[in-house]
Amino acid sequence: MTVDFTLPPPDRLLVAPPRGEQIAVPLHILADVPLTGVDLVSEDGCPLPLLTTAEAADLSISGIASILAVLAVRARVDHLLDGEAIAREVGAIVGRDKTRRGEALGAADDPSTAFGAALASSTPLRALLRDLSHSTLTLVPLAYEPDRRRVVKIAWDWPFYWRRHADTRPTPYPLTPESERARRTGAVLAFLGWSDTPLAIGDLPFGWARSTHVELGAPADVELHSACLTLSQRDPATCACTDA
Repeated sequence: MTVDFTLPPPDRLLVAPPRGEQIAVPLHILADVPLTGVDLVSEDGCPLPLLTTAEAADLSISGIASILAVLAVRARVDHLLDGEAIAREVGAIVGRDKTRRGEALGAADDPSTAFGAALASSTPLRALLRDLSHSTLTLVPLAYEPDRRRVVKIAWDWPFYWRRHADTRPTPYPLTPESERARRTGAVLAFLGWSDTPLAIGDLPFGWARSTHVELGAPADVELHSACLTLSQRDPATCACTDA
């Protein structure tokens, strides 16, 4: 994936860093699944570092909590929601400990709670929190140079275990005894290599991007007969999906 951007000028930032200072720039939101072969390079081909998942979570919590502190004052609930409480609720959603994630997400959507009241005026921030509840913000350290065009390329591998993921999804209609026998016969023939094996790859770890390039590499002893890609565009604010 290629991200083409220019950092905003100082007058568009709440707190502008000194020119040349290292800042963490968000590039992408990736699904929270194990990834391998992550490669990140700049426009001149030089490798770039990438913050770890734990570092990205800590910075996300700090940044979102700072914004929420301002929103809490505007919503006049700052006396009920101090900085420590804000960080605790945001951390329950974005952090690695998932024990209170559902409870915190429920509070974020409930304007009768202090946390929900602070978030009520910012649909984008609620959407970001919901996205980060099951995803990771990809952050790369870059020097703050607001007049420089940056082109950063990021690529990664997502392993798929071909022989363990036969399509076991339930059918949308009841199976008759004849169709069930046909299904089982097809599974046996596929196991013997005498027919095709349908495989369903789950949600791919994409985030929000103008375009995404996907390469599907099969093992040497696997022949891809046909494939299709189904796209569901989800609105994180409402969780509504539209198939394309």
